[in-house]
Formats: sequence, C-alpha cells, structure tokens
Amino acid sequence: MVSHGRQGGSREVGGFLLGGYHVHRNSPYLDLQVAVPALKARGEGISLTFDNEVMREFHAEKAERYPNLLVLGWYHTHPHHSVFLSEHDVFIHQSFFNAPHHVAVVVDPYKPRYERVGVFLWEEGHLSQGYHLILYTEDQR
Repeated sequence: MVSHGRQGGSREVGGFLLGGYHVHRNSPYLDLQVAVPALKARGEGISLTFDNEVMREFHAEKAERYPNLLVLGWYHTHPHHSVFLSEHDVFIHQSFFNAPHHVAVVVDPYKPRYERVGVFLWEEGHLSQGYHLILYTEDQR
C-alpha cells in the first residue's frame, strides 16, 4: 500500500483488502493477506473514485485469483495530507464496505512510519479509528 501510494505521487490511489476474519477468545481480528490495487480508479489530489467498472474488475480478479479470501475493506492514500476519513471516504465506506468486519485503511506514504497508516472500522454502527492494531508491513522504513 505504501509503495503503491508513492507510485501515485501527489494523486490519491487505492485498492481493496483481502484476507481472513477470525475470532480468538471472543475477540475478532482480521488477517490482511493481499492488497489489490485499483489501477483504474480515478484519483486526483484530494479524492479517489471507485466506479462500477472498477468494482466489477475487482470482483472478477478476486473470484479468479483469490476465491478463498474474504473482502476485508479498502485502502487509499492521502499524500501529504495526513491520515483521516473525508466525507467522501465515509460515503464510499458506507456504500460499499458496510459489513461489520470491513475496514478502511488510509495511508500517507510520505509521513514517518509511526504516523503513516490509520485503520478505521465499524464499532456499534459508527466508524472509528482502530486501536490495538498490530501492523506488519514489508516497508518498515
């Protein structure tokens, strides 16, 4: 996600998250295994749009390449703008990623590692920034 974000430069980019949903000792957790870039999503400096074609392509790729993985949510970047959900981001999440296990990951690829990623999840019907997160990334700079 970070390297995809850096490839986008100052333009927002994003994609979809796949993996597993598990429960351990009555505590649910997500095992994010694959981030699938949405290469045809329309990204600008401060917005990203997933249209129906992007969603169809994603679901076709998921069915073909990752049939045993669950859709966990989506990610997108806020290059040089920090980690938060805009009103448009909330609209996307409510419209397409409204299952209780769906998350929105926001990445600012130009921030230091400890400020770079935010995970937003459903809690009691509202979106909130996650806590008790363990993030393992390939890019540990």
